[in-house]
Amino acid sequence: MKSWKNLLVGAAVIGASVMLVACSSNSKSTSNAKAGVINMSSQKGYMKNFKADETFKATSALNLSMMYRDSPNYPVKNSWMLWSELEKNQNVTFKRTDIPLSDYPQKRSTLIAAGQTPDIVTGVAPGEETQFVAGGQILPVSDYLKYMPNLSARLKEWKLTDLFNSHKQKDGKVYILPQIGEVPTYDYTFAYRSDIFEKAGIKAPTTLDEFTKALETLKAKYPSVTPYSDRWQFNAIPNIVAPQFNTSAGWGYSNATYDKGDNKFVFTGTTPDYKKFVTQIASPS
Repeated sequence: MKSWKNLLVGAAVIGASVMLVACSSNSKSTSNAKAGVINMSSQKGYMKNFKADETFKATSALNLSMMYRDSPNYPVKNSWMLWSELEKNQNVTFKRTDIPLSDYPQKRSTLIAAGQTPDIVTGVAPGEETQFVAGGQILPVSDYLKYMPNLSARLKEWKLTDLFNSHKQKDGKVYILPQIGEVPTYDYTFAYRSDIFEKAGIKAPTTLDEFTKALETLKAKYPSVTPYSDRWQFNAIPNIVAPQFNTSAGWGYSNATYDKGDNKFVFTGTTPDYKKFVTQIASPS
Protein backbone atom coordinates (compact mmCIF):
# COMPACT_ATOMS: atom_id res chain seq x y z
CA MET A 1 0.00 0.00 0.00
CA LYS A 2 1.06 3.57 -0.48
CA SER A 3 2.40 5.35 2.53
CA TRP A 4 0.18 7.99 4.11
CA LYS A 5 2.96 10.57 3.76
CA ASN A 6 1.67 11.72 0.35
CA LEU A 7 -1.80 12.38 1.72
CA LEU A 8 -0.64 15.54 3.47
CA VAL A 9 0.63 16.92 0.21
CA GLY A 10 -2.62 16.00 -1.42
CA ALA A 11 -4.44 17.89 1.32
CA ALA A 12 -2.44 21.02 0.60
CA VAL A 13 -3.18 20.74 -3.09
CA ILE A 14 -6.86 19.90 -3.11
CA GLY A 15 -8.28 22.12 -0.37
CA ALA A 16 -11.81 20.75 -0.79
CA SER A 17 -14.37 18.67 1.09
CA VAL A 18 -12.55 15.37 1.14
CA MET A 19 -11.50 12.55 3.44
CA LEU A 20 -7.90 11.36 3.49
CA VAL A 21 -7.27 7.67 3.90
CA ALA A 22 -4.92 6.60 6.68
CA CYS A 23 -3.17 3.68 5.01
CA SER A 24 0.52 2.98 5.38
CA SER A 25 3.32 0.73 4.27
CA ASN A 26 4.11 -0.50 7.78
CA SER A 27 2.74 -0.49 11.30
CA LYS A 28 5.28 2.06 12.48
CA SER A 29 4.03 4.57 9.90
CA THR A 30 0.47 3.94 10.99
CA SER A 31 1.36 4.57 14.63
CA ASN A 32 3.13 7.80 13.78
CA ALA A 33 0.25 8.89 11.54
CA LYS A 34 -2.22 8.48 14.36
CA ALA A 35 0.01 10.52 16.61
CA GLY A 36 0.34 13.29 14.03
CA VAL A 37 4.13 12.93 13.96
CA ILE A 38 6.12 12.73 10.74
CA ASN A 39 9.64 13.45 9.57
CA MET A 40 8.91 15.94 6.81
CA SER A 41 12.44 15.88 5.43
CA SER A 42 11.94 12.26 4.35
CA GLN A 43 8.65 12.85 2.56
CA LYS A 44 8.37 12.59 -1.21
CA GLY A 45 7.63 15.97 -2.78
CA TYR A 46 8.28 17.80 0.49
CA MET A 47 8.54 21.57 -0.04
CA LYS A 48 11.03 22.89 2.51
CA ASN A 49 10.04 26.06 4.39
CA PHE A 50 6.53 25.99 2.90
CA LYS A 51 4.70 29.04 4.32
CA ALA A 52 1.28 30.61 4.16
CA ASP A 53 0.49 32.59 0.99
CA GLU A 54 2.93 30.48 -1.01
CA THR A 55 1.74 28.15 -3.76
CA PHE A 56 2.56 24.53 -3.07
CA LYS A 57 4.48 22.67 -5.77
CA ALA A 58 5.84 19.22 -5.05
CA THR A 59 9.61 19.06 -5.39
CA SER A 60 9.25 15.65 -7.04
CA ALA A 61 6.28 14.38 -9.04
CA LEU A 62 3.44 12.92 -6.98
CA ASN A 63 0.68 10.62 -8.14
CA LEU A 64 -2.26 10.21 -5.75
CA SER A 65 -5.26 7.92 -6.07
CA MET A 66 -8.67 9.56 -5.80
CA MET A 67 -12.25 8.38 -5.40
CA TYR A 68 -14.28 10.70 -7.66
CA ARG A 69 -18.05 11.21 -7.50
CA ASP A 70 -19.07 11.33 -11.16
CA SER A 71 -22.24 13.25 -12.01
CA PRO A 72 -24.25 12.28 -15.13
CA ASN A 73 -24.96 15.99 -15.70
CA TYR A 74 -21.27 16.75 -16.24
CA PRO A 75 -19.33 13.47 -16.64
CA VAL A 76 -15.67 13.71 -15.71
CA LYS A 77 -13.20 14.03 -18.60
CA ASN A 78 -9.47 13.53 -18.66
CA SER A 79 -9.26 16.59 -20.91
CA TRP A 80 -10.49 18.97 -18.19
CA MET A 81 -7.99 21.78 -17.64
CA LEU A 82 -8.14 21.12 -13.89
CA TRP A 83 -6.00 18.00 -14.20
CA SER A 84 -3.34 19.51 -16.45
CA GLU A 85 -3.13 22.69 -14.36
CA LEU A 86 -2.65 20.72 -11.14
CA GLU A 87 0.11 18.77 -12.80
CA LYS A 88 1.74 21.94 -14.16
CA ASN A 89 1.37 24.14 -11.09
CA GLN A 90 1.57 21.60 -8.25
CA ASN A 91 3.46 18.72 -9.91
CA VAL A 92 0.66 16.37 -8.83
CA THR A 93 -1.32 13.88 -10.91
CA PHE A 94 -4.27 11.70 -9.90
CA LYS A 95 -5.29 8.14 -10.60
CA ARG A 96 -9.07 8.33 -10.35
CA THR A 97 -11.65 5.75 -9.43
CA ASP A 98 -14.76 7.26 -11.02
CA ILE A 99 -17.99 6.18 -9.34
CA PRO A 100 -21.47 7.13 -10.66
CA LEU A 101 -23.32 9.62 -8.49
CA SER A 102 -26.24 7.22 -7.92
CA ASP A 103 -23.97 4.50 -6.50
CA TYR A 104 -21.46 6.70 -4.73
CA PRO A 105 -22.47 6.42 -1.02
CA GLN A 106 -22.84 2.63 -1.17
CA LYS A 107 -19.64 1.97 -3.12
CA ARG A 108 -17.69 4.41 -0.98
CA SER A 109 -18.71 2.50 2.14
CA THR A 110 -17.91 -0.83 0.48
CA LEU A 111 -14.42 0.22 -0.62
CA ILE A 112 -13.55 1.73 2.76
CA ALA A 113 -14.79 -1.37 4.61
CA ALA A 114 -12.72 -3.57 2.30
CA GLY A 115 -9.58 -1.51 2.83
CA GLN A 116 -9.44 -0.63 -0.88
CA THR A 117 -9.99 3.11 -0.56
CA PRO A 118 -7.97 5.52 -2.72
CA ASP A 119 -5.79 8.13 -0.97
CA ILE A 120 -8.40 10.88 -1.37
CA VAL A 121 -12.18 10.54 -1.08
CA THR A 122 -14.06 13.48 -2.61
CA GLY A 123 -17.61 14.71 -2.18
CA VAL A 124 -17.96 14.15 1.56
CA ALA A 125 -20.65 16.16 3.32
CA PRO A 126 -20.13 17.00 7.01
CA GLY A 127 -21.35 14.10 9.11
CA GLU A 128 -20.84 11.44 6.45
CA GLU A 129 -17.34 10.75 7.73
CA THR A 130 -18.55 9.76 11.21
CA GLN A 131 -19.33 6.15 10.25
CA PHE A 132 -15.71 5.60 9.15
CA VAL A 133 -13.88 7.08 12.16
CA ALA A 134 -14.00 4.06 14.46
CA GLY A 135 -12.37 1.82 11.85
CA GLY A 136 -9.25 3.99 11.77
CA GLN A 137 -9.15 4.06 7.97
CA ILE A 138 -9.42 7.81 7.49
CA LEU A 139 -6.89 10.41 8.51
CA PRO A 140 -7.61 12.99 11.26
CA VAL A 141 -6.96 16.18 9.30
CA SER A 142 -6.78 18.23 12.49
CA ASP A 143 -3.56 16.44 13.49
CA TYR A 144 -1.77 17.86 10.47
CA LEU A 145 -2.88 21.48 10.23
CA LYS A 146 0.68 22.60 10.97
CA TYR A 147 1.74 21.07 7.65
CA MET A 148 -1.00 22.99 5.79
CA PRO A 149 0.02 26.64 6.28
CA ASN A 150 -2.47 28.15 3.84
CA LEU A 151 -5.46 26.38 5.38
CA SER A 152 -4.26 27.14 8.92
CA ALA A 153 -3.75 30.82 8.11
CA ARG A 154 -7.18 31.20 6.51
CA LEU A 155 -8.94 29.48 9.41
CA LYS A 156 -7.32 31.96 11.80
CA GLU A 157 -7.56 35.07 9.60
CA TRP A 158 -11.21 34.53 8.67
CA LYS A 159 -12.16 33.41 12.18
CA LEU A 160 -13.27 29.97 11.02
CA THR A 161 -11.46 27.94 13.66
CA ASP A 162 -14.57 27.45 15.79
CA LEU A 163 -16.56 26.36 12.74
CA PHE A 164 -13.80 23.93 11.78
CA ASN A 165 -13.73 22.56 15.33
CA SER A 166 -17.51 22.08 15.28
CA HIS A 167 -16.86 19.03 13.08
CA LYS A 168 -14.84 17.25 15.76
CA GLN A 169 -15.67 13.63 16.39
CA LYS A 170 -15.90 11.98 19.82
CA ASP A 171 -12.11 11.65 19.94
CA GLY A 172 -11.76 15.43 19.57
CA LYS A 173 -10.40 15.28 16.01
CA VAL A 174 -11.68 16.52 12.64
CA TYR A 175 -11.63 14.00 9.78
CA ILE A 176 -12.79 16.03 6.78
CA LEU A 177 -10.78 18.62 4.90
CA PRO A 178 -13.04 21.68 4.51
CA GLN A 179 -13.74 23.63 1.37
CA ILE A 180 -13.37 27.34 2.09
CA GLY A 181 -13.21 30.39 -0.16
CA GLU A 182 -12.36 34.05 0.17
CA VAL A 183 -15.63 35.17 -1.42
CA PRO A 184 -19.01 33.39 -1.75
CA THR A 185 -19.46 31.45 -4.98
CA TYR A 186 -22.62 29.87 -6.33
CA ASP A 187 -22.34 26.84 -8.55
CA TYR A 188 -25.86 26.87 -9.97
CA THR A 189 -28.19 29.38 -11.51
CA PHE A 190 -31.30 29.52 -13.72
CA ALA A 191 -31.11 28.04 -17.22
CA TYR A 192 -33.41 29.14 -20.02
CA ARG A 193 -34.11 28.35 -23.67
CA SER A 194 -32.53 31.24 -25.56
CA ASP A 195 -34.39 30.33 -28.77
CA ILE A 196 -37.75 30.51 -26.99
CA PHE A 197 -36.84 33.80 -25.33
CA GLU A 198 -35.75 35.30 -28.66
CA LYS A 199 -38.92 34.10 -30.37
CA ALA A 200 -40.99 35.77 -27.64
CA GLY A 201 -38.93 38.97 -27.86
CA ILE A 202 -37.55 38.60 -24.32
CA LYS A 203 -34.09 39.88 -23.47
CA ALA A 204 -31.84 37.82 -21.25
CA PRO A 205 -32.92 38.60 -17.66
CA THR A 206 -30.31 40.04 -15.30
CA THR A 207 -32.44 40.37 -12.16
CA LEU A 208 -35.05 38.27 -10.39
CA ASP A 209 -37.73 40.81 -11.30
CA GLU A 210 -36.79 40.58 -14.97
CA PHE A 211 -36.82 36.79 -14.74
CA THR A 212 -40.29 36.86 -13.17
CA LYS A 213 -41.59 39.14 -15.93
CA ALA A 214 -40.07 36.87 -18.56
CA LEU A 215 -41.94 33.88 -17.11
CA GLU A 216 -45.17 35.90 -17.04
CA THR A 217 -44.67 36.78 -20.71
CA LEU A 218 -44.10 33.15 -21.62
CA LYS A 219 -47.15 32.03 -19.66
CA ALA A 220 -49.30 34.54 -21.52
CA LYS A 221 -47.89 33.38 -24.86
CA TYR A 222 -48.14 29.66 -24.03
CA PRO A 223 -51.04 29.40 -21.52
CA SER A 224 -51.16 25.60 -21.56
CA VAL A 225 -47.49 25.29 -20.54
CA THR A 226 -45.77 25.90 -17.20
CA PRO A 227 -42.77 28.03 -18.22
CA TYR A 228 -40.46 26.95 -15.40
CA SER A 229 -39.67 23.74 -13.56
CA ASP A 230 -37.53 23.13 -10.49
CA ARG A 231 -36.06 19.65 -11.05
CA TRP A 232 -35.06 19.31 -7.42
CA GLN A 233 -38.30 19.34 -5.40
CA PHE A 234 -38.12 23.11 -4.90
CA ASN A 235 -34.62 22.99 -3.45
CA ALA A 236 -32.85 24.64 -6.38
CA ILE A 237 -34.82 27.91 -6.54
CA PRO A 238 -34.40 28.75 -2.84
CA ASN A 239 -30.71 27.85 -3.06
CA ILE A 240 -30.25 30.29 -5.95
CA VAL A 241 -32.41 33.13 -4.63
CA ALA A 242 -31.54 33.10 -0.90
CA PRO A 243 -27.99 34.53 -1.26
CA GLN A 244 -29.53 37.68 -2.76
CA PHE A 245 -31.09 38.19 0.67
CA ASN A 246 -27.86 37.39 2.56
CA THR A 247 -29.24 34.08 3.80
CA SER A 248 -29.39 30.40 2.83
CA ALA A 249 -32.24 28.08 1.80
CA GLY A 250 -33.00 25.01 -0.27
CA TRP A 251 -30.21 22.46 -0.46
CA GLY A 252 -27.76 25.13 0.68
CA TYR A 253 -29.65 25.85 3.89
CA SER A 254 -27.73 26.00 7.15
CA ASN A 255 -29.27 26.40 10.60
CA ALA A 256 -26.38 28.63 11.68
CA THR A 257 -25.80 32.15 10.31
CA TYR A 258 -22.97 34.34 11.55
CA ASP A 259 -24.16 37.72 12.85
CA LYS A 260 -21.24 40.13 12.35
CA GLY A 261 -22.83 42.82 14.48
CA ASP A 262 -23.19 40.64 17.57
CA ASN A 263 -20.18 38.45 16.71
CA LYS A 264 -22.10 35.22 17.18
CA PHE A 265 -24.03 32.55 15.31
CA VAL A 266 -27.82 32.80 15.22
CA PHE A 267 -30.58 30.49 14.00
CA THR A 268 -31.06 31.22 10.30
CA GLY A 269 -34.82 30.67 10.27
CA THR A 270 -35.44 33.55 12.69
CA THR A 271 -33.25 36.19 11.03
CA PRO A 272 -34.81 39.24 9.34
CA ASP A 273 -33.02 38.39 6.08
CA TYR A 274 -34.53 34.90 6.02
CA LYS A 275 -38.00 36.30 6.71
CA LYS A 276 -37.59 38.76 3.82
CA PHE A 277 -36.53 35.91 1.58
CA VAL A 278 -39.53 33.75 2.53
CA THR A 279 -41.91 36.68 1.98
CA GLN A 280 -40.43 37.43 -1.45
CA ILE A 281 -40.37 33.87 -2.75
CA ALA A 282 -43.88 33.16 -1.49
CA SER A 283 -45.23 36.19 -3.33
CA PRO A 284 -42.72 37.36 -5.97
CA SER A 285 -45.09 39.88 -7.48
